Amino acid sequence: MTLVERFIDFTDWPTSRKSVLASAIVVPGLLFISAFLIMDQPDAVDAAMLVDLFKVGVVIGAALGALSWITYRRGAEGRWTGYAFIVFYQTWVVVAVVALGGFTSPFVAAPLFLPFFTVLWYGVRMGAVSVVNTLMLLIAGGVLTLTDVVPLAPAMEIRDLDGLNTGNWLVASVAAFFFIAVWVYLVTFVALAAADLQRRRLIVAHDLIRRYVPEQVANAVLSGTPEAVGAHERRKLTIFFSDLVGFTDLSEELEPEDLAAVLHDYFTEMDAIARRHGGTVDDLVGDAILVFFGAPERTDDRDQALRAVRMAVEMQAALGPLNERWASAGIPGTLKARVGVNTGLVTVGNFGSDTRTKYTALGKQVNIAARIQSHCEPGKVLIGHPTWLLVRDEIPCLPIGELALKGLHKPMPAYEVQG
Repeated sequence: MTLVERFIDFTDWPTSRKSVLASAIVVPGLLFISAFLIMDQPDAVDAAMLVDLFKVGVVIGAALGALSWITYRRGAEGRWTGYAFIVFYQTWVVVAVVALGGFTSPFVAAPLFLPFFTVLWYGVRMGAVSVVNTLMLLIAGGVLTLTDVVPLAPAMEIRDLDGLNTGNWLVASVAAFFFIAVWVYLVTFVALAAADLQRRRLIVAHDLIRRYVPEQVANAVLSGTPEAVGAHERRKLTIFFSDLVGFTDLSEELEPEDLAAVLHDYFTEMDAIARRHGGTVDDLVGDAILVFFGAPERTDDRDQALRAVRMAVEMQAALGPLNERWASAGIPGTLKARVGVNTGLVTVGNFGSDTRTKYTALGKQVNIAARIQSHCEPGKVLIGHPTWLLVRDEIPCLPIGELALKGLHKPMPAYEVQG
């Protein structure tokens, strides 16, 4: 697992676990700087005061880390540990800043760093609390100093020491700022890389979802509006159903790999045509295709019927080049399709169980489209009377008589699309 992937995994940690790690990283770093200052400037600082501050940091920091660990081991989220981290550590750092003389102290880098750290560590909400808490603490420290409630730099023994012009003190300040700058850069780099990796993973996931469910359904789910395809409703749809003639015989002649290649080419081309016309590809079963128009995206009945019939004509035309491609690859036989198109009221929505559902259309009008298809001459497009009424002004059709279809009390006139 890469560092970026570990960071992504870290963002899902419970707050209590993050607090344990934060205590293990931040406390030693800050306390190390305190110890360095005491040893580096023994005459310039009040060592006793800084030692007391050091002890407070050790005791409270260790206690908070232990409580966070206990909370984590119990399986609790422990958001309170994050807020406790913010309040304690930021208060401790600001006290150190005030004690050492404000902006002449290397600790001044820490209050600026902690809000940034908290946003990445705990999230935006706690980060906002961290920003407000830091500002309030710094303002309070400044006011107490200006009003002489707290003396200026009480931990400094040499009162006229100019920290900005003292070599060792300046080195400590630069080292602290350098550490903070490098840390901020690295964390920012990892965070941005993690966001980019998540984005690329999301794109791949979206593409995969669109391969397994209709594109319109995938768009509704991925846009955060799954309710648009969830409820069952009655709609008038135009349903397209097609079936390949000669596929069964071809499947007996071809090896499974060649047969899979033929189906892949066929479905890829048909799916692309359906997408261009705005159809919802509901099912690819065996060598059959079911497409409907009017759900989940809807226009009007006439437009939906026109797009369905034009799609059917284009699909039939596309089989010619496909057969030529298969022949050039040494695949024998010629495949033709029977196509049936029907318009009528159906129930559309998600059907299935609590754990697995499918967006589809149910009703006798779907079955009628399949039965019209079974009467179609291979290579032609056959439409029912309701569809013909919607497209007759723009698409020439030839009446072929009435079809006795199962599910209908009387025969239905059918029409063969010309062109």
